[in-house]
Amino acid sequence: MNVAAIREALKRSDIFVYFLSHHSVTSKFVGEEIRAALESRGKGLIKRVYVFALDDVSYKSLPEWLQEINVAKKIASPKLCARRIQASLLELAAEDDPGIGLYLGRDADQADLRKAIAVPPSKTPIFLHAVGHHGIGRRSFLTNSLKSLFPRLFNTFVEVTLGNYEGTEELYRQLFSLNHVCSIETMTKEFDSYSRLDVRAQAASISDILMEMSENGEFVIVVDEGGVYNDEGQFQPFLSSLLKQLLDRGRPSLGFVQTRMMPLRLKAENSRTYHRYLQPLSDEVVAEILSLTLKEFAIEYTEIQIGLVVGHIDGHPYNIQFALQYILNYGIDSIINDPTELIEWKNRRAADFLNKIQFNEMEVEIVALLSEYHFLDAETIIGIVVGSAEEITQSVRRLQDHCCIERRDRHFHIAAPIRDGVRRDGRFDRSGEWKQKVAIRICELVSEYENEDQVPMSIIGAATLASAKAKTPPAFLSHLILPSHLLRIAREHYDDGRRGQCMEFCQRAFAMKDRLPEDGQVEVLRLWGLSAIRSGDERVFSEAVEQLRRYRSRVAQRMVLFLEGFSLRRKGHLDLAEDKFLQAWRLAKSNQSLNRELASLYCKQRRYAEAEAHARAAYKDAPTNPFIIDIFAETLLGKESAGLSVNATELAEGMSKLSVYGDAPGSSFYLVRIAQGHLRRKDYPKALAAANRAIERTPSLLAPYFQRAEVYLASADPDRVDADLEKIGLLLTDAGGFSEGDETRLSELQVRLMIERRQFKMAKNKIDSDAFLSTNVKSRLLNQLARAVSFDPANADAELREWSKVKLIKK
Repeated sequence: MNVAAIREALKRSDIFVYFLSHHSVTSKFVGEEIRAALESRGKGLIKRVYVFALDDVSYKSLPEWLQEINVAKKIASPKLCARRIQASLLELAAEDDPGIGLYLGRDADQADLRKAIAVPPSKTPIFLHAVGHHGIGRRSFLTNSLKSLFPRLFNTFVEVTLGNYEGTEELYRQLFSLNHVCSIETMTKEFDSYSRLDVRAQAASISDILMEMSENGEFVIVVDEGGVYNDEGQFQPFLSSLLKQLLDRGRPSLGFVQTRMMPLRLKAENSRTYHRYLQPLSDEVVAEILSLTLKEFAIEYTEIQIGLVVGHIDGHPYNIQFALQYILNYGIDSIINDPTELIEWKNRRAADFLNKIQFNEMEVEIVALLSEYHFLDAETIIGIVVGSAEEITQSVRRLQDHCCIERRDRHFHIAAPIRDGVRRDGRFDRSGEWKQKVAIRICELVSEYENEDQVPMSIIGAATLASAKAKTPPAFLSHLILPSHLLRIAREHYDDGRRGQCMEFCQRAFAMKDRLPEDGQVEVLRLWGLSAIRSGDERVFSEAVEQLRRYRSRVAQRMVLFLEGFSLRRKGHLDLAEDKFLQAWRLAKSNQSLNRELASLYCKQRRYAEAEAHARAAYKDAPTNPFIIDIFAETLLGKESAGLSVNATELAEGMSKLSVYGDAPGSSFYLVRIAQGHLRRKDYPKALAAANRAIERTPSLLAPYFQRAEVYLASADPDRVDADLEKIGLLLTDAGGFSEGDETRLSELQVRLMIERRQFKMAKNKIDSDAFLSTNVKSRLLNQLARAVSFDPANADAELREWSKVKLIKK
C-alpha cells in the first residue's frame, strides 16, 4: 500500500484505531497515517478514535491531538480488541438513524422550570423530576431545558437506571463505571468498601462523584424503573440522605425520569425538589416537527397529508418517532392509506404489532437476550450472538427501524410499549438450558478481562446477573452479586411456577437483606411466603410471616395480612380470608393490587355492589391497565345483570378501553366481557360465539370457560356444562389447586347445575359441606335451592320440602 491508498481507505472509515508500541511511534509510515486520520477527523469522516497499547510505551509518545482525546487502553487479547472495534461499529450504525432531531414546544413547562430555578441558591431545587408516560419527552425536556438555562455548566447528559428494589449500591456502581476505568480486582475492592459504609457515608461518596461529573460539564439523569420511591411514595432513605448532602450546591445536581408522581403531601416535605408532569404535545407542534423533519430529508408532503398523520399521533413523541421512521422507509402515502401499525403501536397493542413483524432467527435471538437481561451493550451482544458483526449490526438496525429496541447510551433495550408483548410472544420463549448457556457465556466473556488493566464496566451488570443464574459462577463475579439480582431471579421463577427455585433464591437474597431497601426486603418475604403457600410448606410460610412481623412499616403490616388471607383462602376459609384482606386494605386503601383482589373476590361471589367501590378505586389509579379495566367492566356488567343501577356511559367507556388494551392476541379480556354483556341481554348465540373465540385465543385461562358454562346453563343446555366444569377442574389442578377464588365460582356452578337437573338433595349436601363457599354465597344458593324446590316439589323428599318452606318463610 502507499500513502494515497491509505488516505482513500480513511475516507471510507468511521473509526481510527492506533496500536501504540515502540515500533509504531518511530514509524514514518504510521506517522503519515496519523496525519491523514487527523485530517479525516477534522472533516467529520472519522467519528471515533481508539488507542490500544501493545507494550509499555507511554501514551505521552503520541501526537498531542491523540493524547487529548484518548487514554491508551492496554488490551493483551486480540479477541477483546476485535470485539471492542466491532462493538463500536455496531454502536455507530445504531446512532445512524433519523431521530426526531427537533425539540419544539414545552414552552409552558420550560417557563415553569425556569421560574423554579430562578430563586436564591438556598431555595433552588436540587432534584429535578420529569414525570409522564414512556416516551412523552421527559429526557428531552430535562436536557434541552438545562442546556438552555446553564449553557456553560452542562454539555453532556448521562443516564443510569434504578430498577425495582434496587438501592444505593446499584446506583453507586453505575456512577462509578461512568467515572473510572480499572481492573476487576480494583473494582471489586471499591464496591466491597462502599458496601461497608453507613448510609450517610454512602451518600457522601455518591455526592462526590456527582460533583466531580458536574465540574466536567456532566449532568446525571436517573431513569426510575421503580427504585426511587418506596411503597408510600417517599424517597428511598439513601436518596433522602443524598439530597441533604447536596443542599449547599445551589443548583440542580440530579435529574429523574419517572412515570410515578410523588404524593402532594410528600412534595411539600421535600421543598428542594421540582416535579413536572409532562402532557402530550399539541397538534400544531406535532405538525411542525413532522414537516421540518421531512423537509430535512427532502421528502415531499402536503398540509393535508401532514394533518392526516397528526390525527394518529396523539401528541406523543414516541408516535412521532415511529411515524417518521415509517415514512422514511415506505413513504408518507403508505402510512396514510394503512395506519394500522401506527394505531396498534400507539395503543400499546404490542401483540398485534409484533405479530405483523417477521423476525429472522438472529433478530429473535437478540430480542430474547434483551428480554432476559434488559440492558446489554454492543460488545456483549456480539460476544453471545452467533454470526458476523455485519449480520448482527444489520439485525440490530432493523429492530431499531421497527421500534422494537432502543439505545440508551451504549446499551440496547426493548422499547417500553412492547415489553409485555415480547414476554407473551412464544417466539421469544427460551428453555432453561438456553438461559444457562447464555449465563455461562456472559461469565466467560467477562473472565477474558480478569487479568486486564481495564475492564469495560458496561458488561459487568449483565455478567453479575448471569453469574447469579449460572450454577458455577466465576469466583471473582460471585463477589459482585447483590440481593437485588437474586430477588429478580426469584421473581422470574415465581412467575414461571417454579416455587422451589423461587424459595431458594429468596433465602439467598434474604441472607443479604441489609443491602436491600426495606421495600425490597418485604418483597423477598412476600415472594417467599407466596411460594410456600402454593407449595403447601407451612413451616416456611410461618417463618416468612414471622420475619415480616419484625418490620414496623405499613407495607410490611399489610403484607402480613395479605399472606395470611391468601393462606386462609387456599384452605377454603373464605370468610376469614376476606376479613384479612379488608384489614390489609384499610392500611392502604389506594393500593391497586388489594382493590383488584377484593373486587375480584366479590365479583366471584356475585356481590357486585361491594365489588364496585374497590374496582372503581383501582380503575381511577390505573385506567389503562387491562387487568384493572377488566375487573371494572365485570363489576358494572354484573351489577346490571343483577338489576342494579349502572351508568351506561361509564360502562361503554370501560368496554371501549378494554377493546384497546385487552383485545390483543394472547388476551381474552374483551371477548369474555362481550360474552357477559350478550348473556345479560339473553342473546345466547352471540354470547356463545364470543366465549368460544375467547377460548380459542386463551385456551389455558379459566375465565372464558366459566363464561361459556354460564351461557350453557342460562340457555338450558346443562349437558354441555359438564365438559367445561371438567376442564376448569383440570386447569385449577395444573395451577396448583388454587387460583384467586375460582374454586368458589366452580363450586357455585356445580350447585346451580345440580339445581337445574333437579338434583336437590345433592345440591343441599354440597352447599352445606363445600369448603370453598363463603357464608354469603351459601346463603344465596340456599335461597335459590329453596325456591327451586317450591316450584318442583315432586323431585324433593319430605324433609327437603319442609326445609324449603321454613327457609322461604324466614326469608
